[in-house]
Amino acid sequence: MDTILTIYRKIDFSGWSSFEKKLVSIVVGMIMAATFYFSYTTPSKDFSSWLMNWVISPVASITGIICVVLVAKENITNYYWGFVNALLYGWVAWVSGYYGDWILNWFFFLPFQFIGWYMWKKYHLNPLSKIYINPKIMNKTGIAITTIISILALIGFGIFLSGVDSWFVTVMKRNASIYESITKVTGIALLGPILDSSTEVLQIIGQILMAMAFSQQWLFWILTNIITIFMWGIVIVEDPTSITWVTPIIIMWVGFLVNSFYGYYKWTKDAKEVK
Repeated sequence: MDTILTIYRKIDFSGWSSFEKKLVSIVVGMIMAATFYFSYTTPSKDFSSWLMNWVISPVASITGIICVVLVAKENITNYYWGFVNALLYGWVAWVSGYYGDWILNWFFFLPFQFIGWYMWKKYHLNPLSKIYINPKIMNKTGIAITTIISILALIGFGIFLSGVDSWFVTVMKRNASIYESITKVTGIALLGPILDSSTEVLQIIGQILMAMAFSQQWLFWILTNIITIFMWGIVIVEDPTSITWVTPIIIMWVGFLVNSFYGYYKWTKDAKEVK
């Protein structure tokens, strides 16, 4: 808990709106409360589970919500928090069997934090600021092309994930696959890989649009957040003991969803003012 409190105290709230302060405070408070309650009521089996319950899951969640609120604020320092979040959340995804999310966070989001930071700093910073950017609105042609690419990539990556799932389970010695859990709960065999694929594709495109400072990135994050909340809910339904460390993650994603609507409103409004 001391680690969580230390992170929270280091947040610079100067220049934050009342909504932004309340959103971060509420989500962080809920994460801390859930961590405290479930970690005490569900004793850790070993050191690794203790580490997951008390450190990795809550810190990943807190750095995640701080990151996305800073993105909504058009603040370049979001990439610092995003790096920590991608590192820790990727580990949570691996433990859970969300292989697509693990690949995405460790092999795309981690290096892309440096790329995004560079692009914001070089091309999009407001001339009067060292940390804030000027957002843009994508034209209709760009929207059409992005939509087509998203659909094709979603289908292709879904097929890939479905094919490699058995390899991850057998060769990498995983005990269970989240896809099997989704199949048990829903009765739909390909739903797991398709949902996992959709979140990966939506996040990749959303991250690229974010680096390019387009306000439409938030539409991709809204869809991602809704699908991801459902998928983590499935984890708890299938394995009730996972509630200890999954609950902070779900709280984080709910915070992401609320922030996505706010971010879309703010970026669209600011982009029109820049014009």
